[in-house]
Amino acid sequence: MIPVQYNYIKAINEDQRRKNKTQNQYYEGMSYQEEQLHFNTQLAFWPSSFVASLIYKARHGKSKISKRKNIS
Repeated sequence: MIPVQYNYIKAINEDQRRKNKTQNQYYEGMSYQEEQLHFNTQLAFWPSSFVASLIYKARHGKSKISKRKNIS
């Protein structure tokens, strides 16, 4: 399960970068169905999800997402 969870975490982070959103903005923008799928995917396999997140952080370091500046 670790490779599956690793690929899921990688896809979530790539989607977040592609949309140029912070983590909070990304999760707030999810529909209810997406939130539930994400919650169940991460919670149902929490040991492998935890190990996969450690591996991802070790390989990729801290996520660097540019924050957009609000220009008024």
